[in-house]
Amino acid sequence: AGTVYVISNEKIAQDVLKNPEKYDFDAASVKSTLLSEEFVRDLHLNGRKVMAWTINTLEQIRSAIDMGVDYAVTDY
Repeated sequence: AGTVYVISNEKIAQDVLKNPEKYDFDAASVKSTLLSEEFVRDLHLNGRKVMAWTINTLEQIRSAIDMGVDYAVTDY
């Protein structure tokens, strides 16, 4: 078990990356439009897992995999 932090806007995403010590969570549930390889890498470097939402197309799934996302949330 662990704590999941939902990241739904750019301001929060940037703050999490700039000030990781300020946040106490094990995994981030991130709106897919906020994801990048750098974002996923930085969260991993801080010991956090990344779950992307909402991933509904094959293209989105491939992109998330390429970025190194640990989990994907989908409507299907």
